[in-house]
Amino acid sequence: MNSRLSDFLRKALAALLLFSTAHAALAADAPVRRTELLSLALADKLPGDAKGDAYYEVLMALALPGGAEGIDRSALLRLRLDLEGELTGNAVKAAQARAADAINQMLNQDLEDLRKAADAGMMQAQADLAEIYFRGIGIEPDMVLAEKYARLAAGQDYAPGEYLLGAILLRQEKNEDAVGWLEKAAKQNDAQAQFALALLLIDGRGISRDVKRAIDLLTQSAGTGYAAAQAFLAELLARGEIFPADPDGARMWAMMARNSGALPPEIEAKMDAIVAGNGKLPEKP
Repeated sequence: MNSRLSDFLRKALAALLLFSTAHAALAADAPVRRTELLSLALADKLPGDAKGDAYYEVLMALALPGGAEGIDRSALLRLRLDLEGELTGNAVKAAQARAADAINQMLNQDLEDLRKAADAGMMQAQADLAEIYFRGIGIEPDMVLAEKYARLAAGQDYAPGEYLLGAILLRQEKNEDAVGWLEKAAKQNDAQAQFALALLLIDGRGISRDVKRAIDLLTQSAGTGYAAAQAFLAELLARGEIFPADPDGARMWAMMARNSGALPPEIEAKMDAIVAGNGKLPEKP
């Protein structure tokens, strides 16, 4: 395997362990006022004295799953930057502090409710709680509690729990054990597990290298709409790594990944570059 592809895989695996999907436990219904206010801001029809409130609502919409129904995440990111340029430094800090307080209150209540549900044996709550402890969503990461709740969910044959346990074990470099749990979740068509397993099969990490099976799993994961897999597939096709170069395919997957609104800014920028380059990425010097 060439060194460039090996570096690419290491980055993808690291991104996978940080890539968080929106779980119901932390979701909040977007208030009608939020959506209306942000729609006015995007249409440049917002009164000047409402910009501080709009900036607060942008922060909330970006932080909460489903925080602004019908508004694309990339549009929210651009609006956030625009408002930061128009507001005073004190106004920006005040809105950020207000949003942080609101989110912390929600998280504290959610965590208490989740613990009760998880301890009562509800597998979705166990998986949600495992992810919160694993990724440090609103709290300090705790690998012991993350593994505890992931094992409880995985023990009930719950695919998201099996995937999370696999991801936790990967973080601990227990690769062979991780593969076993990822295989279980992938067989239940868990898109994140399929993606993780594909990366491990390409790299030969914890499992014998099998590029053909990796391609099948990667395509299945991307086909379900999982943005991380779509973005990875787009870059492979744009660079001609593993697959022959396919600019049309790269552009298609890049557009789908970008339109998901679920990518970190760095990956979203790369998808923009693939789309702008008609399925190709500029070579690094």
